[in-house]
Amino acid sequence: MKNYKMTGSLLLVLFVATSIYYVSISMGSKHLRYITWDSLEPDIWASVWIIKQHIAPDSEVVIRPVGAPAKDGIAFGLDDAKYKRDGNKSVYEALLALAKSGDHALQKLGKIIHDIEITPWANPSLPESPFVENAFRALQENFPNRTVPPACYGKFFDITYQLLTENKPLSYWQPLTKFVTTEGDCVGSNQFATRDNRPFVRRVNFQQILDTIGSGKKVIFVDAREEVEYNQNHIPGAIRMSLLDVKKSVTPKFDGAALVVGYCIKDFRGFEVARALAQVGVKNTATMKPYGIAGWMAARLPTTGVNGLTEARALSALHSCATGETKCL
Repeated sequence: MKNYKMTGSLLLVLFVATSIYYVSISMGSKHLRYITWDSLEPDIWASVWIIKQHIAPDSEVVIRPVGAPAKDGIAFGLDDAKYKRDGNKSVYEALLALAKSGDHALQKLGKIIHDIEITPWANPSLPESPFVENAFRALQENFPNRTVPPACYGKFFDITYQLLTENKPLSYWQPLTKFVTTEGDCVGSNQFATRDNRPFVRRVNFQQILDTIGSGKKVIFVDAREEVEYNQNHIPGAIRMSLLDVKKSVTPKFDGAALVVGYCIKDFRGFEVARALAQVGVKNTATMKPYGIAGWMAARLPTTGVNGLTEARALSALHSCATGETKCL
């Protein structure tokens, strides 16, 4: 019986070890996703470059609009990311530890990015730093609204790295300022990174909502529930709109809104309506944190309807909360 137990245990260990091996293989760099927000800063694009060229070449790097979610990958260059900028180092320098430590060109590029981004008022530590900064700006000016294709940023740092690797004097650096006038000049780095410009839905907490109202900005609540639910209680001033009601023709209703907050009971429908509104062109869509009218009522914030205050009294109470006349949170 002992032998059977030992054999079973051994098989279990082998099975677990084999499973871990195959899981580790399947989680190779080609399955990694790195995420950051779109930026004009050399630091961010140098960071994208070092990830793709020297850290995880088979990974996916996604560039999203400022404020977009980044929890479905390895975030970098964001305030809550592991690899981020602080007062002493750039994002690139934070990532540098993951690359080949003995590569002098990578180290030198780190000093250049540090000169440009971290100590811009000091004398540059390297003569190449002002040159790289000016060439980077010149690249951006070649494209409308400075929206440089990611592949062009990739080629820019490919050339920079080559020049640093070969230790070329500045007299040899002309290719960095002359290589690009159109996106077609950047072929060869097309897998560098992708921009994901799809609309996204933020989550905002109640204090952010109240502060926005209190500052005099326009906040529109969109109740995604059925009419009978809406009539029982809803946030004062909220309009009722189902997912089927969301069309391009409704967008003028939201012109000038600093926040368009979709909600339902716990924001499953609220999120879908907020996302659909974003997809037809409504700006500044969001859902609430905590979720939905359930969270709103749990916080004892004012509602109107059969089970709440009158619309006028609820609006007045919400205004008092927003301006600080009444402490509500």
